[in-house]
Amino acid sequence: MTTLATSGGAGGDYMRAAETAREMAWEQLHSVPLHSVLPIWRDVYSVACLRVAKLHFATGDFREALKALDMGLIMGGTLFRHDLETAVDKVEAKAGKY
Repeated sequence: MTTLATSGGAGGDYMRAAETAREMAWEQLHSVPLHSVLPIWRDVYSVACLRVAKLHFATGDFREALKALDMGLIMGGTLFRHDLETAVDKVEAKAGKY
């Protein structure tokens, strides 16, 4: 998780991009009636939550990482559910060491 989160330089720019993607997906999930939401937006939300969590994980902010993953599990689609669950396990294991 850490390698992906910190590669490439300016972490603030990556966090802003990840948060923006998550907000855009959130808006799509809430801008139409539930039955009209395209499934792809749930998957986009899941991926954005994974990215936000990776960036928080890289800075040691395990609480925010778990919060992002939790929202991904609640609001996201099924395609990335296993990835979200695996990430939760990794964050919990790392957080338990502190």
